[in-house]
Amino acid sequence: MAALPPVWLHGWRRNSNGWTVGIRWLGRGNCYAVGEWLVALSHENAGLSFGGSPVRLIRADAETSGKTAWISDTGWRASPDSIALATEKPVPASCRVRFITPLVSKHVGDPLFGALHTRTQRLVQQYGDGSVVPRPSSPWTAREIRTEQRRIPILRRVLKGKLCEMELSDIAPEAWVLLNAGVELHAGGQAGMGCGHYEILAA
Repeated sequence: MAALPPVWLHGWRRNSNGWTVGIRWLGRGNCYAVGEWLVALSHENAGLSFGGSPVRLIRADAETSGKTAWISDTGWRASPDSIALATEKPVPASCRVRFITPLVSKHVGDPLFGALHTRTQRLVQQYGDGSVVPRPSSPWTAREIRTEQRRIPILRRVLKGKLCEMELSDIAPEAWVLLNAGVELHAGGQAGMGCGHYEILAA
């Protein structure tokens, strides 16, 4: 089984100044590789486009501090911030999970937990300490509020994904920790290109 990439897109949005594209990566050892990737994206002759418009990376800001960490002309200005995956929020009676980008999952039944647990376990095995991620027998009770099927063309393949919103209740403590970590780690397949990005909302 091929290793999961330690770098993935984490949402994008358009504003008055252009596009904002988020990225996440695991481990400080990957900073050099990410820096080379940022240089490639900033090159004027890269021939890149986003949303049908030509793009060139100008700078990279750290999300938690808001400070500029990298500039196209000078490179790294500061070390990127670390983002904590653990949460101290108490387990709610219920919550909603809304997918921002399509979930690509082969798991039947509740597509979220299986996809989230599988991705997290593989990341821990390949880039962490190899420990076993807890898998409660009843992580939560899920009810789909809405589902929208999406076709995702990648190279010569077309993958099936879905944008969905779910209501979760009876959430096990271990599953709650995993659910919050997945806000940054994403769930399911093709997370490298940004799939499986979700947010947790109040019920």
